[in-house]
Amino acid sequence: MYTTAWQADVPFTHGEVSYTYRFSRYVLDLLRMGNTILDVARHLHVGWNMVKDIHKKYLKCKYSRPDIKGVRRIGIDEFATRKGHVYKTIVVDLDTGRIIHVGDGKGKDVFDDEKKRRLDNIFSTNTPLFHAYYLREDLDQIWMQKSKEEGEKQLAYWCERARETKLQPFVKVANTLTASRTGILAWYDASVTNAILEGINNKIKVMKRRAYGYRDDEYFNLLLFGLHDKTNAIRG
Repeated sequence: MYTTAWQADVPFTHGEVSYTYRFSRYVLDLLRMGNTILDVARHLHVGWNMVKDIHKKYLKCKYSRPDIKGVRRIGIDEFATRKGHVYKTIVVDLDTGRIIHVGDGKGKDVFDDEKKRRLDNIFSTNTPLFHAYYLREDLDQIWMQKSKEEGEKQLAYWCERARETKLQPFVKVANTLTASRTGILAWYDASVTNAILEGINNKIKVMKRRAYGYRDDEYFNLLLFGLHDKTNAIRG
């Protein structure tokens, strides 16, 4: 004799899932308190995937379509998501710090297999490198002056020093900076820096260390959109 099992629709659940609205709200509240997904799963004696699913649905509902109205200034950056094999490109609203676009993209491969040596030993045997080092260190002084006029003087001074070294890479940089001085000095009119992007990158690094959504690309993108949401436990 065969029996048939029927499942009734319960109005206070999420359809085909085994938890209620109240339970999902409790999970989100625990995440807002700074708990990780693993912390919440252990506390409630449920699976990691269930907590992640609740969080993912919440982020998708709130952040899957970022509002770009009123965006005036943007910053663009790339980062590797897993040991240099997969890359993401983000677009950030510089006024609010919100990530408004996440795309797949590959940055330039950078290899640095040289061990750092003590600077004093290098400089004592390599005068050109000595000049190159201090030119590099002084480059940011172009953007640290009190006025646009002083910034222009610093730019001209740096380029003159670079040409005097007769080091072709720095002579080339000096010529490029001179040709682009209008755009470079425009910083004094807009004062846009990458400080916000650097802060976001630090949070993304913490997120990657915690392996959030490592095998779920959609979830990872949603975490980026909701990077500043209180349910994202990326502190500590």
